[in-house]
Amino acid sequence: MITVRGVPEPGTYDAFEDGLLLPIPGDGANSIVLEARDGSDIRRLAAKSFALFEDGRKVCGADDIRLDVFITDARLALACSKYEKGGTWFGGVTALALTAGERAVAAVRRRGKMLVGHVRYPWIAKVGSTSKFGWTTEERVILRFKTPQGVMADLYLTFPKHADAASLAAEVAQRAAAYRLLSDPDLKAEEIARLEELARALRIVADPSEKSVINFHVFPNFFTMGEHSARLTPRAAFLLSADGKASRGRQGGGDAAWAPTHELVAAASVSESPAHTATPQPATSSKGGEQRRTPAFCTGCGAALGRGCFCTTCGKQVRA
Repeated sequence: MITVRGVPEPGTYDAFEDGLLLPIPGDGANSIVLEARDGSDIRRLAAKSFALFEDGRKVCGADDIRLDVFITDARLALACSKYEKGGTWFGGVTALALTAGERAVAAVRRRGKMLVGHVRYPWIAKVGSTSKFGWTTEERVILRFKTPQGVMADLYLTFPKHADAASLAAEVAQRAAAYRLLSDPDLKAEEIARLEELARALRIVADPSEKSVINFHVFPNFFTMGEHSARLTPRAAFLLSADGKASRGRQGGGDAAWAPTHELVAAASVSESPAHTATPQPATSSKGGEQRRTPAFCTGCGAALGRGCFCTTCGKQVRA
C-alpha cells in the first residue's frame, strides 16, 4: 500500500498491471502514473504528514513533508519525492524499510526513488476525518483497510489548517461507494442500499467537545487488499432516479446512462450535517423523474472517457 519505488523510464511499464497494488511513480516531482479508470476529474492537494498503523501499531510515517494526495474516480493515491527527513523508517509488509544508504537518493526527482502509495476504493472499510479546533487537533483524513495478511491498517493523512478534512472524507466516501456500485456484481440488496446512501454522503460536522473522535463513513463490505480486488473495474450501467435509488444493468443495456463516480453524487455537492446523522438527499430530476448523467466509460470498448462526444480509444460516439 505504501512503499518506495524507483521512477521508471517512460514506456517500460504497463500502467494497469504494474500499478495494481502500488502506484507507479510519475516523471515529475510528487506525481504518479494515472490509469484510465482514474477518470478526468482528479483532485490533487498537498498533505503535510502521514502515518500508517497496523493493528494500532505505527509502522511508518513522516512529518513536515510535502506529500501530494490524488483523489480520483478509482482510488486515493499519494506521492512524495523528498520523503526522508532523517531517522530510519521501518515497516512490515505494507511499508518498505529504508536504510541510511538510501537517503542519498531519496530527493532525486527523476530516475530516482519516490514514496508512493494508494488505497483503492474496493479496499476501504471506513473513511473518516478529524477537524482542527486548536493546537491539539488537526485536519486529518483516515482510511481503514485490511492488508493481504489480514491485518487492519489505518492511513492517517494530515492536511494544512485551511483544508476541510470532513469534506474530503465525504468526497472519498462518495466516489468509493459509486465505484463499488459500478464494479461489484455480487452485492446484496442491503449492501446496495447502504452504498447508495454513501454515494451521497454528507460532510459530517465534528463536535468541538469531542476533539479526539474520528467521524467515520462506514462501508457495508470491503475487499482485502490484493490483486483480485485491484482489478475490479466499473462494468455495470448505473442510473439514479429522483428518489436517489440506483438501478444496475449490463454494459450498454436498456436505457441506463453511464455515470462517472464524481457525477453520481448530486453534482458533487457536499452539505453539512450533524455528526453521525447524515441523510442522503435526492438528486434533482432532469427528465421524467430520472437524474441522467453523462457516460464515464465507453460502451463500445470500456475505456474511460474524457469530456468530448467521442471515445478517443475506439472512436465511438458516446454523447450527443
